[in-house]
Amino acid sequence: MDSNGFLKKISLLWPFLFVPATLYIAKSFGHLAATFVLSVLFFSLFVFKADVKTRRLMLVLAVFSAVFETANIGVGAYKYLGTITTPTWISIGWGILGWWLVSLEKEFSKISFKTSFAAICVLLVAVPWFNNSLSVSSAIAIAGLYLLSLCVSQPFSIYAFTALFGMIAEYSGTAAGVWAYFSPSDGKTPVSPDLAYLALGYALILAFCFWISGYENKTVKKRS
Repeated sequence: MDSNGFLKKISLLWPFLFVPATLYIAKSFGHLAATFVLSVLFFSLFVFKADVKTRRLMLVLAVFSAVFETANIGVGAYKYLGTITTPTWISIGWGILGWWLVSLEKEFSKISFKTSFAAICVLLVAVPWFNNSLSVSSAIAIAGLYLLSLCVSQPFSIYAFTALFGMIAEYSGTAAGVWAYFSPSDGKTPVSPDLAYLALGYALILAFCFWISGYENKTVKKRS
């Protein structure tokens, strides 16, 4: 691959820059500022860069994530800095994530199941170990992702990448202090996020939204 081709592929990962940027804005200027920035991006992508099926997926992800986040905050699993509710930018971010993954689908299709599954298995062990949260959750996440791979028609690498994104986002968000997790025993003691469990959760949410939005293609998937 020539240098221009490599740089072009790297440029496809530009939304990764919005993770630290959004966290910085939310912590420094408040959730309203982060919501404004992501709303502008969401609107631009929705109107100018997405087709009808992708728009439907973006909306489903935004709505479902809002319900999911609200439920978790309600039971005391975690809370966000400076608010007792779910910041709107979180749901908007899920919608943007959906657009991004769809835009990368052709690139994902070039990655075999064996390669993507092996890579995410290594990361599901290595990342929690680095974060001092390695537990049986890594084995559960690996098993869960394998079972998920048997239920989807899109490239598994989409879900492996989403799991990786989830670990990066959750580690970054808690490290920056934008949100925090608490012990289920008392709901007050801060604990490290279970990154493997969260990685599986991100992938499952994406799959569910693909299904209910009708975006998932109907072609038979080839595993290799």
